[in-house]
Amino acid sequence: MARITMQGKGNSREIVQYLGDEMLKTGMSVELLESFERTFHGVKVYTLVFEKYFMRSSNRASLTAVLMDQEGEILVDIIGSAGGQGVFFKMSWGAEEDFIYSLESILETLGFSRIEQ
Repeated sequence: MARITMQGKGNSREIVQYLGDEMLKTGMSVELLESFERTFHGVKVYTLVFEKYFMRSSNRASLTAVLMDQEGEILVDIIGSAGGQGVFFKMSWGAEEDFIYSLESILETLGFSRIEQ
């Protein structure tokens, strides 16, 4: 599993649409499995779940992005998982990190930056 958090500003609905479109361009096997929007106490929350087949690990990796928008200030938590092999040793070939990097690169083009936690 791999995880990063990014922050930026903008119109969250437009950003979510852009992320969905651009992620599908990052590989033939990338799929947007599910997305939804919620509002909680004035904070808009968007969840996007992607999946991609990685040949080097012979399996699918999952990428979940949760965007939280409070008056144009946006935090994005990105989690990549299931990119490893093995029942007991969970050997990873780096698929989770690569999948996260795809979304990180797209967000950087929109002016987002990684924040350390």
